[in-house]
Amino acid sequence: MAQAHLADINRVISRLNSGISEIIDRLESEDQSKIAGAISYLTEMAVYIRNSPYRGEISIEKSHVLEQIIRDTYIWRDKVQRDWSDLTKVTEAQVAKDTFGTQDTHREILGLLARANPLIARYGLFLQLTALTTMVSSYLDPTGSKFTQVKPEVEGWIKRVEGFKATVVEKASTLLGESSITGRELLNYRRDEVLRLADKVEQDAHSQASDFVMLMQRLEGTTQKMMPTNGPVSLALRYDDEGKVQDAAFID
Repeated sequence: MAQAHLADINRVISRLNSGISEIIDRLESEDQSKIAGAISYLTEMAVYIRNSPYRGEISIEKSHVLEQIIRDTYIWRDKVQRDWSDLTKVTEAQVAKDTFGTQDTHREILGLLARANPLIARYGLFLQLTALTTMVSSYLDPTGSKFTQVKPEVEGWIKRVEGFKATVVEKASTLLGESSITGRELLNYRRDEVLRLADKVEQDAHSQASDFVMLMQRLEGTTQKMMPTNGPVSLALRYDDEGKVQDAAFID
């Protein structure tokens, strides 16, 4: 049974590997190596745990590496937060770029929204890595006394995304609201396109955060329930048809 549960952890790793290529290419080379290395190492650790006769135990050396991966997630979290703040500042500074009409301004605002998408994807990758490290560390250390607990700061991230959206909406209203050259129908179309894409950025962020928070809450609840138990523990995960984690539970 434990092998089946650890195989589910490998499915999370496989899902990460399948979606990482387009994201990792946008990162600095050092981060590329660290993220790819972290996923590879967690894959090997899952195999090691599955094959070990001492379930729930790893060497001090492996514990140190796992702790370092957890620490690195803080760096990746802070970087994507800084990049998002920089994008918001650029958006706040956006001004009209057209002498006549609104075409160039519209194009630049769309460009800012396009820059938001890979940042949303990067934060989603961070959440997936956080979930994976939490699953592995919780399997090894259900009491949470051995490994650092990653703090994804989901609420703060959502506030950043909502602030960015509010800025985009304000820019669409002021810069694409009136023009002596552009007709009303085209103005409305351009403004509505910006608002639609801004809504999607916000919705994607909320969806990522909601899935992650619910999963972590279930993990925390089942961990608390098994605290009085001194016997061996297994982590059970349930997936939907797309491979997304839908539920998680510790069983003894």
